[in-house]
Amino acid sequence: MLRYLMWGTFAVLLLLAVAAVYTMRTLAPGKGDWQPAIAAAPAAKARERAPCADRSPTRNAYFGDLHVHTTYSWDGAGRGMNTTPDQAYRFARGESIGIPPYDTDGQGMRQVQLDRPLDFAAVTDHAESIGEVNLCITEGSKRFDSELCRAFRGESTSGSGLGGLSPMLAMMTARRSEDLCNEDRRLCRDASLDAWQVMQDAAERWYDRSDRCSFTTFHGYEYTWAPAANRVHRNVIFRNEVVPELPVSAIDETEPEGLWRRLRELCLDTEGDCDALAIPHNPNHASGRMFMLSDPSEPVAQRRERAQLRAAMEPLVEMMQIKGESECRNGLWGVTGAPDEFCDLEKWDALSGAKDCEDGVGFGKSIGRGCVSRTDHARYALAAGLQEQRELGVNPYRLGFIGSTDTHNGIPGDVEEWDWAGSTGMNDAAPEQRLKPRIQRNPGG
Repeated sequence: MLRYLMWGTFAVLLLLAVAAVYTMRTLAPGKGDWQPAIAAAPAAKARERAPCADRSPTRNAYFGDLHVHTTYSWDGAGRGMNTTPDQAYRFARGESIGIPPYDTDGQGMRQVQLDRPLDFAAVTDHAESIGEVNLCITEGSKRFDSELCRAFRGESTSGSGLGGLSPMLAMMTARRSEDLCNEDRRLCRDASLDAWQVMQDAAERWYDRSDRCSFTTFHGYEYTWAPAANRVHRNVIFRNEVVPELPVSAIDETEPEGLWRRLRELCLDTEGDCDALAIPHNPNHASGRMFMLSDPSEPVAQRRERAQLRAAMEPLVEMMQIKGESECRNGLWGVTGAPDEFCDLEKWDALSGAKDCEDGVGFGKSIGRGCVSRTDHARYALAAGLQEQRELGVNPYRLGFIGSTDTHNGIPGDVEEWDWAGSTGMNDAAPEQRLKPRIQRNPGG
């Protein structure tokens, strides 16, 4: 019981720690990069699959979820959830799995199952701290019995707990966990390799390569960039199993442009079949930082090159998920036209009284502060893209739209409102918790 009582306390401590660390430190690019550096994807061809029997020249509609967290995410395991990548894909295929709370044998006491299996899915655990989390959840690891890991699992009141493994703290300090990783970080690098391999093995195990094409899996992860304690995250999705040695995290590259360039170097420009894209998600939590116009003080050639890179690497935006809708919002500064009643649906921030970023940016959306901005909504990003195209000849925001869940229960596609099981482990395991207005969540898209 102690471990379950700890999650709320750890969450509060984490928010305080994030704010404190941000005010004391600044990002130091490069200090968190792995040694040796991440190896590029191999010069290999993707595995062959049979042509789909129901292939159509006019395309078919498929439904899936490209934003799924399992026990290898710090905010999955850290909320008392132990669903594995294999179980997540099992659920996506229509099988029943157990989720928190767990009995004394570690079996989930709530059985959940989809009404209709998904056509595709991707497990996208946080790249940041994936090795540290692996060390803390893997019995017999060299750090499993450490005070920090015991606190992370809710078995002790000492240690840093969630705060010590938070990707936000890791990014803001641009360092790996000194308590867990050793000076050369080799222990965490090896643990990250193990976790990344588990995710890959699960994806390959559930990929249907027959002509039935009943289920497609994608290798992926989340790049969790959090400048000024805001969420400006991306999910990185690979086209096939030919992938770089490790995920490129926001510790390795401390801004999205660095992520795009590294993905190009480690994947797209290699001699094999590696291919990847990045998908921004819940831009409504970015406090003015997601779909900004380029800086007119910079040389046009530099602005154009960055716009071309972004257009190539980010052709989609996740416009709907558990943390709210990111298409539009009525009354935003600088937006013309009549109000749209559909822009009032599923908002994270209250419809009245929310602070507007106007032409600036804000601090602290992840800790209940921040601001709302037209640059954090997909509809206005399209308009910004047209403006950029007029100036630069390139449209960086020619976007397609998807919905996902961002589930932290490892249950992709669980979006039915009538029996929604929640999305944050023990934090909303009880119906009363899921109905509290302060949770500000919905089942996703």
